[in-house]
This record gives sequence, structure tokens and C-alpha cells, in this order.
Amino acid sequence: MNKKVPNEFYPNIYNINYQNLKDKGITTLFFDLDNTLIPYDVALLTDEVVNHLKELEKDFKVLIITNNKNRRTKLAVGNNFLFLANAKKPFKCGFKKGLNLTNSTPNEVASIGDQLMTDVIGAKKMGFYSILVNPVDPKSEGIPTKINRFRERCLLKRIKRRDPKLYKERLDQFEPR
Repeated sequence: MNKKVPNEFYPNIYNINYQNLKDKGITTLFFDLDNTLIPYDVALLTDEVVNHLKELEKDFKVLIITNNKNRRTKLAVGNNFLFLANAKKPFKCGFKKGLNLTNSTPNEVASIGDQLMTDVIGAKKMGFYSILVNPVDPKSEGIPTKINRFRERCLLKRIKRRDPKLYKERLDQFEPR
């Protein structure tokens, strides 16, 4: 069950205790794009997100890793940050490319995203530290993500039933709807 549960949960990327990650030896942050940094229907990273990630680059390597297409990702990210599109999360192939791009090892990476089914499970497969955040705008999600959200709700019910303490510690405040 622990392979499907994030190491930590935060309401959003701004509330994450980055100093704690640094203290754990984390040197690299993999951020999901859609609904972690910006809604699906927003074309560009906001100034607030760009400034936040630029500040984090003072202490960490930052990679935006997404299952979305290269064209959408390039438009959203521009030349601001290193990115990897078409990552095929939760499969390992995209995460391995991310490790090569950032010259990092799995124990140095914290992966941050809004979906259990792609971001958390993929990160756990790789041995990354995983952080789940609430989606920034669930109403902007497309059909594939809505299907994942249905599967996610089933998984959340199972976790809550099998390990209520773990659920309360790490998932109780997760609001994917």
C-alpha cells in the first residue's frame, strides 16, 4: 500500500517545506505541469509560478515533467525551465530521461504532482521522494485525467479502509474533485 501513498501531502506547491527536503538530501525537484503548476486550460506559467520556481533553482535543480505534448509544454514553460514532455508517467522511461537531463540519482529527487495514478505511483516506482498536492483547477481536466480520477477515488477508498492511520496522515486533505 505504501507504494501508492505519497511521502507527504501539501495543499499546493507554495506550502511545501523545501528546507526539509534539502535537509533530507534532495537536490532535484520534478514538477508535474498540468494542474500542479497551472490548470490544463491555461497556456503559460503564471508569473507567481515562474518566480517561485526561479527561487527554488537557487537550491535545487528543477525539471518540469509532464505527460502532455511537447508543443503545449514548450509554450507553457518557454525558456524558463528545463522540461520533459511525453513522459508516459507512471512508467519509468520518462523519469529515467529526467534523471539523465538533471544528472541526478533517484535518492536525490522529490517528485511533486497532483495525481496518485501517474505522479505518485511513478515516483514511487523510481524510488523518488513523492509529494502530492491538490490540483489547482479540477474543472479544467480532460477525459483521460477524469478516468484517472475515478481510479484514484477507488484507490483512496481502499487505502482508507486498509490503513486509516496512513490515510489520515497523508491523504485526508487531498481534494482531487
